[in-house]
Amino acid sequence: MTNKSKSTVELSELLSLKYLTKQLANEVNRLLYQQTHDAPIKRVYIRGCPRSGNTLMLYLCKYGFRNSHILEPQEIPVLEKSVPGRITFGTFPSPEGYPQKRIWAKNFLNQEDAAIIFMVRDPRDVLLSEHGLKPGQPWIENPQRWIDNALVFLENKTLDNHPRIIAVRFEDLLSKPNQVQLQISTYLGLEIERPFSDCWQHFQILSPNNMKSLKTVGPFDTSKIGIWKNDSDKKNYVIQKLNNKPEIYALMKYFGYDTLELGNTNQNANCKVYESPDRTASLLRLYPQLFSPSNRGKTLLYVGARTDRFDYGKELREAGYKITILEIFDKNVDFLRNISWLEEVILGDVRTWKSHQTYDVVFWWHGPEHIDKKELKPTLSKLEDLAREAVILGCPWGDYPQGHSYGNEHEEHVSAYDGNDFADLGYQVECLLKKDVRGSNITSVKCLNQNANCKVYESPDRTASLLRLYPQLFSPSNRGKTLLYVGARTDRFDYGKELREAGYKITILEIFDKNVDFLRNISWLEEVILGDVRTWKSHQTYDVVFWWHGPEHIDKKELKPTLSKLEDLAREAVILGCPWGDYPQGHSYGNEHEEHVSAYDGNDFADLGYQVECLLKKDVRGSNITSVKLLGLNK
Repeated sequence: MTNKSKSTVELSELLSLKYLTKQLANEVNRLLYQQTHDAPIKRVYIRGCPRSGNTLMLYLCKYGFRNSHILEPQEIPVLEKSVPGRITFGTFPSPEGYPQKRIWAKNFLNQEDAAIIFMVRDPRDVLLSEHGLKPGQPWIENPQRWIDNALVFLENKTLDNHPRIIAVRFEDLLSKPNQVQLQISTYLGLEIERPFSDCWQHFQILSPNNMKSLKTVGPFDTSKIGIWKNDSDKKNYVIQKLNNKPEIYALMKYFGYDTLELGNTNQNANCKVYESPDRTASLLRLYPQLFSPSNRGKTLLYVGARTDRFDYGKELREAGYKITILEIFDKNVDFLRNISWLEEVILGDVRTWKSHQTYDVVFWWHGPEHIDKKELKPTLSKLEDLAREAVILGCPWGDYPQGHSYGNEHEEHVSAYDGNDFADLGYQVECLLKKDVRGSNITSVKCLNQNANCKVYESPDRTASLLRLYPQLFSPSNRGKTLLYVGARTDRFDYGKELREAGYKITILEIFDKNVDFLRNISWLEEVILGDVRTWKSHQTYDVVFWWHGPEHIDKKELKPTLSKLEDLAREAVILGCPWGDYPQGHSYGNEHEEHVSAYDGNDFADLGYQVECLLKKDVRGSNITSVKLLGLNK
């Protein structure tokens, strides 16, 4: 490690000392900033979704940092308004009516002395925050506005990779203002004038609009956190709004907001609700590989098909399935037996039919509503015994009356279902459109055997998989966190660049001495340790443990104790990657540890409590199992 990086670490440690004076802290922050930036910050824009503390942060910066000057919102696009010798703070205008907002942010960051503080707040509270235009009227009635603002931040941070953007959560600002101030001070090299917690006593409101936004001037009020939970009607309101925009979930996780309580209320607690009636999209969200050509040659049992309706028959055939039909109405059977590409058409009742054959997939589309509800569980149990990979179901959501049709008494709807009727039996469930409405749907999928608790994606994109399972992995909010990276070669250090840019302090544990010698020349690594992950002992813990393509190099029976050890070392998460299935590899680069000695399926990790995704196809080069276990407060 270079003297420069060592001094940075030592200065960072000094910041946490309680006896540190304000003057010394400011000098330390200035030195820290100069070590990693070329130009001192002279102008700071504060932006984020409305009702997320933008105006509050503006005034805290004015009175909390030295040499500060505030611009009015209408002055912000004019860079020339900056005041020489002072640090200029301002807020971006509201994005509505400003399609050029992305251009402003990007052009502004082209200035070496410019930075952005991005304010973000739990969208559930944003939806309920009253602006005062009309009593009781929500300021943001559509979560899309929150999504658009979040994407502006992510585009500039990820695509342009600016180190001069810092995200601040409104909740953190209210609950630990001085810690947030220290974070901003360190990150942007600003000098502290007074603690954020004391600034409210010095506020002099410059604009009536700002006074309206601040409402009252006083100490930080943490009662504004989690207001959406305080009333069942409010809770139902925000859940409904957010469920109409499911893409918001990944963004919320990225910024550290828990989405566990976003399951829908009451009867659909374990289901997602989508306003769109698109059943195909729902199927592919729950079982992405359904129509993939990789299914060629697989067997599928299709329960129930009419002469005039054979939902997804064309798509399933084109995916290459060998399709067997089980149908209860004899006239339908006679018709279907004339379709040459069907493997077999069987006359039988799904509730009583017995088969000694199994199938890769069982597909029962709009059938459960035709049987008595008390027969659902034993019927599904039978279908699960027949399926090797998955059981896929569809039925109306709620009560949709239908009598006999086409002379077929079995067409009558005799039962109505809610999402939890299937979720309680272990199915992943989505409810589409609206309950008790024609065209509504409950889509349910249960995956079985080796990947029962895993999602399978045809795409080999490992980065996308990581971010689905751990959205905050590459977030700048990780700055200063510690990460143990297990296994890195001289020619391959997967995600090293991204993890470094996210601000992690990275320690390497590597078993091959030549790799260790090489890695110790990388100045920005905290430490490089020669050791075997199976036997290495550490008294230190880390925020995140990252073991990427390592499990395949150890004996399978060593996996559980090794992961248990890594989980003891991690405070927030353990993240793993390995090939999916058997992918032979011998020694390479003179390193005997490169040999693949074990092959894994998704459930090898899911059974140990990991969230798992399988990418591409088993036993194929480039396949991957991505696994994440959340720990501590993230759990």
